[in-house]
Amino acid sequence: MSSMKPLVFVDFDETITQADTLSLLADAATAINGAATPFSQLSEAYLEDYRAAKQSIHESDEHGKPCSTMEKQMRFWMGIRPVEEASLQRVSTSKILRGLTPQQWRTQAQDRVPLRPGALATLTRHVDPAHLFVVSLNWSKDWIRGALGSYPALPSNLVCNDLDFVQRSPNQEPVSTGQIIPSILTSIDKAQAIQSILQAYTTRPTTIYIGDSTGDLLPLVECDIGIIIGKEPGLLKCLEKLGRPVFEGIDLDRAQKEKVIFRTDTWASIDASGILSMH
Repeated sequence: MSSMKPLVFVDFDETITQADTLSLLADAATAINGAATPFSQLSEAYLEDYRAAKQSIHESDEHGKPCSTMEKQMRFWMGIRPVEEASLQRVSTSKILRGLTPQQWRTQAQDRVPLRPGALATLTRHVDPAHLFVVSLNWSKDWIRGALGSYPALPSNLVCNDLDFVQRSPNQEPVSTGQIIPSILTSIDKAQAIQSILQAYTTRPTTIYIGDSTGDLLPLVECDIGIIIGKEPGLLKCLEKLGRPVFEGIDLDRAQKEKVIFRTDTWASIDASGILSMH
């Protein structure tokens, strides 16, 4: 293990927050811009595409075990990528996210996004902002900044898709055009983003990844320490098929000796373990 404190990579939706926040983000926008397209329509189109793509990928696997190797995992996420691209394009075309300033996005998130108990307190107590990276499929950096409230996250350390802005006159704040600039679409993108960040270090630091769902699978496996919050069945099943054991609770002694994945239900247990500030 490295002598410096670890780099901590954290998913946002359902890891820091209590639930997925994309519908809240859309609701915040429509409350201000009055967009006519209901978010439920966009969500249903995405789910229909996702189910069809997933079925096609499963049917194409000759042994019917699409999660059983890392190669098959990569193939799965490559097959899902067009679905994610189409979804972002659909949302962008709808203009449902247009017309809000960066400050409005931050304020709306602070007012609307419920966080998991203890998440911010744990990050504040143990993780220097320079060592924290939020790696997310979310659509707005300002939304994430607003939800993090008093935690001084570095904008450059928010690794996610983002909204496009235009400044219509010198005396006005820029407003969102409704277009989403794609960056992180799948678990592959998350893992690649982390590897890109690590290239800036001459000595590789210890890496911790905290996530909750199948979209977090690759970084959970590739980082030195993976921490799963919750019991998402698909994620746990895939890890079992890959032969990657998941240990209940957080064992600091084990984490200092080997590459490992833990599972917990609360940020309080992460806080109490001291793992985020280990050397």
